[in-house]
Amino acid sequence: MNRVEEFLNKMPDELRSKSEKLIVQLQSTQGIIVAMSAGVDSTFLAAAAFAALGSKAIAVTGISPSIPQREVKAARHLASVIGIRHLEVKTRENDHPGYRTNGSDRCFHCKTDLFRQLWKQAEELGISIIADGSNADDRNDYRPGLRAATEQQVISPLVEAGFTKADVRAAAQAAGLPNHAKPSSPCLSSRFPYGTEITEVRLKSVEIAEDALFELGFSDCRVRTYGEIAVIELPLAELPVIHVAGFRENMFTAMKDAGFKHVVVDALGLRSGNLNAVLNYKKPV
Repeated sequence: MNRVEEFLNKMPDELRSKSEKLIVQLQSTQGIIVAMSAGVDSTFLAAAAFAALGSKAIAVTGISPSIPQREVKAARHLASVIGIRHLEVKTRENDHPGYRTNGSDRCFHCKTDLFRQLWKQAEELGISIIADGSNADDRNDYRPGLRAATEQQVISPLVEAGFTKADVRAAAQAAGLPNHAKPSSPCLSSRFPYGTEITEVRLKSVEIAEDALFELGFSDCRVRTYGEIAVIELPLAELPVIHVAGFRENMFTAMKDAGFKHVVVDALGLRSGNLNAVLNYKKPV
């Protein structure tokens, strides 16, 4: 049994047609770079690309202060699980004023730099196709990075094959990928309200704070920052633990060790994309 057959045989019946379409599309490239984070979408795409192309598929992860080291380590591990060749490139989004000033199009500048670095890598490797892990549901959300992908001629095979987020999770689980249920993990710059300057020092403070929360046992978290104030978002089901004597004090101490003078726990819990609410973004009909 070859790699493609093995991959497709693992897919649920309801996703067989989409998976076959994905494999055919990937095989038509004859070689591809997958922009791979530790998220489930790009990981599943990397697994499909390896099944379709073997050594002609390469996963590349961007490295910058906005990407937590825990995510970089996870990407390395996931690439080894898949068996795909994995490279890392340093990105320089902090050199771009449009990124640092943190306007509503920050992600556009960040993704533009990432894709430009990937194209440099592709040229060195003799590869003419770059793909990202966008899924069909992403078209209904506020994602300025998608414009960067279009302008940089980056393809989105999961979109073309019709994979929704739920499809990706189901397919990733069937494929045996350990991160199939992993919550989304936007880059650290998403923790700052629009208009707040992005600096490496501020990014590091957030990374240290969130690492501390994970070490305390929380399954997910966001540390939103408002100057010297840290606003912690945690899964609602896990909020009661903050009232345990000693635990609360340890959590607050960890936040202050990360550089925050004041700490607030958001009673509404974790809301991914919470800071986008100010944009009044309307989903396309």
